[in-house]
Amino acid sequence: MNERDYDAELVDKIFAGIDAAKDGVIDADELRSAFVKFPTLCKAIEVKPRSVWAAMDDGAAEEEIFAVADEVFTMVDTDKSGDIQVFELKALLLADDWEDALVEKVFTGIDFDASGEIDRGELRTAFVKHPSLRSALGKQIKA
Repeated sequence: MNERDYDAELVDKIFAGIDAAKDGVIDADELRSAFVKFPTLCKAIEVKPRSVWAAMDDGAAEEEIFAVADEVFTMVDTDKSGDIQVFELKALLLADDWEDALVEKVFTGIDFDASGEIDRGELRTAFVKHPSLRSALGKQIKA
């Protein structure tokens, strides 16, 4: 980061705004949240995002993420209805030693519109927002 002449009062104000816990420390979650809430913060500290959602960036391009999401979607949608039902996700993940309650929680978390089904767009969005989910489900296509 280049040295810049930032007003100390402004820096303190920004720090206080990011420090949600008000404990005098900015942890990783608070910083990620700040990048989402204040996109200009990336520019201020010269962060060069590689994907469309910089705060969630692990270096993968959006098209690569979508390709993996689409492969997983096709594999999980066993009844070929065009939506993933909870029983389809359970069939995959319970066989991989996931807990039933965890599969339910993941399903609910991906079902952004609370329709009781996961469509292709919801899975793509979840894969971009949650790289750990991408790793957990994406490994299924390699197995």
